Amino acid sequence: MLSIDYTIKKDNDTYVPIEKWKNINSNIFMLTAPNGQGKSTYLNIIATGLYGHKLSEKSCHISKTIKPKLENMNKRVGKDLSFDITIKNTKGSILNLKKSLDSKDVDILENNEILNPDQFEKKYFLIYDIPEDPLGRLSHLTSEVEVEQKRYDDQLKDFSRYLNDTIKDIQSRKNPEEIEKLKKRIMDGHNETEKLSRDLETQREKHDVLYRYHILRSYKFNSEKNQEYQEQYKKLQATEANKENQKKLSSKNNKIQQTAKVQMEAIESDFEDIKNTMEDFFSNKYKAYSIIKNIDISESLKDFSIPVGFVESLDMASKQLTDYCLEDTK
Repeated sequence: MLSIDYTIKKDNDTYVPIEKWKNINSNIFMLTAPNGQGKSTYLNIIATGLYGHKLSEKSCHISKTIKPKLENMNKRVGKDLSFDITIKNTKGSILNLKKSLDSKDVDILENNEILNPDQFEKKYFLIYDIPEDPLGRLSHLTSEVEVEQKRYDDQLKDFSRYLNDTIKDIQSRKNPEEIEKLKKRIMDGHNETEKLSRDLETQREKHDVLYRYHILRSYKFNSEKNQEYQEQYKKLQATEANKENQKKLSSKNNKIQQTAKVQMEAIESDFEDIKNTMEDFFSNKYKAYSIIKNIDISESLKDFSIPVGFVESLDMASKQLTDYCLEDTK
């Protein structure tokens, strides 16, 4: 059972856990919510409350990608973070994790008794992991369950040997009182064996639940990754298509530029012919020739503008050429 409440003050905002996450009555559960809803913060606060930022590597298993986040979370302790967490296990032990805004330290109480980090390390082993190859590391995560199963199996074998020895002892004795004592020992042994069998079955059920949970977790994680990779592949295809279009457009622009360059060179050549032709017919005393002679046709072509006075000069030159022809016929 888990009961949690926390408050994070940042700038002018206050953050608290989602209501349905405040009280959880199962031993195994999964947090589901869109990105940015506080899943990582929720887990990091629990880990900080369990001394996750203080534990040595031999007394915990915390992912290397998570450890820096817990250290950053610890920097908040005494500043803008407060929490009150209660954890109750199946054996009836109650852990209370507390931290107030006016305190710099995290306090852990086990059944109302203070539990410092050294005492915590001796009694508990903190596992805080992320789904990186969860199936490949399932055996590691369930190692404690397997150890418990082996311990129960060994105890059952010991009791079996004990019962066999007791039965043989009863068969070899005739004293009624001793027989009754041995019968009682046998009954106690049977009761203990049944209890161990029930405990072993419970451990197996937990192992099965944990195994199914990690299977589903791995499937969900891989499905999300597959969708993410597909979206990235589509974006990459779109980018490559855009590059191909840009390449085609660039090639087309190069052809247009080459054509324009040839035409501009032709215009410059024609304009020089016009100036040379006018020089044969006109002298500097004709205004039209003076204007055309001083025009920089290259600069006009650069900004796609018609030179000032160019059209008027052509009209004037045409008129002066007509007058010249008339004078020549007189």
